[in-house]
Amino acid sequence: MSRGLVLCIRDRDVAKYLNPENFVDVNNGHIPKMEFVQITTGTLNLRNAPATSGSTILGTVTRNQVYSILDVKNGWYKIDVNNVVGWVSGEYVALISEMQYRPKDKIATVNTSTLNVRSKPSTSGTRITSIKNGEKYKVIDEENGWYKLEINGTTGWASGSYLDVSIDINKDNLQFLSLSSPSGLSVKDLNEILEGKGILQGQGAAFLEASRKYEVNEIYLISHALLETGNGTSKLATGVEVEGKVVYNMYGIGAVDHNALGGGSQRAYREGWDTPTKAIIGGAAFINNSYVNSSGHKQDTLYKMKWNPANPPTRYQRADGVWVNVAHQYATDIGWAVKQTRTLELISNYTAKYNLVLKFDIPIYN
Repeated sequence: MSRGLVLCIRDRDVAKYLNPENFVDVNNGHIPKMEFVQITTGTLNLRNAPATSGSTILGTVTRNQVYSILDVKNGWYKIDVNNVVGWVSGEYVALISEMQYRPKDKIATVNTSTLNVRSKPSTSGTRITSIKNGEKYKVIDEENGWYKLEINGTTGWASGSYLDVSIDINKDNLQFLSLSSPSGLSVKDLNEILEGKGILQGQGAAFLEASRKYEVNEIYLISHALLETGNGTSKLATGVEVEGKVVYNMYGIGAVDHNALGGGSQRAYREGWDTPTKAIIGGAAFINNSYVNSSGHKQDTLYKMKWNPANPPTRYQRADGVWVNVAHQYATDIGWAVKQTRTLELISNYTAKYNLVLKFDIPIYN
């Protein structure tokens, strides 16, 4: 399986990234050439021609595998799979540029009181030492559900049943994660994330449909919904009756500060979000059209949704003499982007579990 690096950002630079006054341009106006495809479905046929009809199946590729693009034709991509050259449908792949990297360092956190570390990946291995609940160690190898850890200058194996494994990412930097790139998770994977999350439990299919239909990262949609609904328990999420109809709002759309419940429920009523599924998919359409893939704004990271550095706030004086700021921003809370990253930590866990590719869009500064 291919490996790579995550784009690294120094901790001391984070303050600069949070200050929109330092912003100059995103990618300096340059759109990176897409050089790779990542498979986003469970199994995808590799064909000898760029079409389903009249072509022969040469083999299959599986989810999250990454291949170099050799050619493009009619929405199909030509790739080389172990010296077998063929075509895959663009409907089931994500495009990756040379600016995208696969995170390399996995971190294991002990989730039991005491865990033995052994000389080989088996309970029959000699006990070397033990590690404690909450301690974190770098993963250097894995085999049959066991992880080889680096512990105080030595190495040993510990059972993955008692470890939480995640990617070593500065969590503040998740606000620069591209929200228009899919993660490639399945309904089963998403329902695992949503287990025990109130009204959102079991809604993995709705989030996946919303992601594919509107090109918004599925883990981001779930993270956003979990934050706005208090893990699926808020009144707006569980249903508000408006003019005899119960409506739902999973992303806090229209929930203005001075009247969150009224504004959010009225917006849901106007949009026809009378089931949780409609609210999940319909809300994703709003996020897509107004922010993530908007032709006028293209705010496809949390940072840009909050600060909109390409079109920063402007001030004007109202008729009553009061000066106000006007901006195309998702939230008024100055810490909204960073607070969202706390929930987006799911991505670091699932990147480790499913070997996902992450795309970051980092502003360029003076």
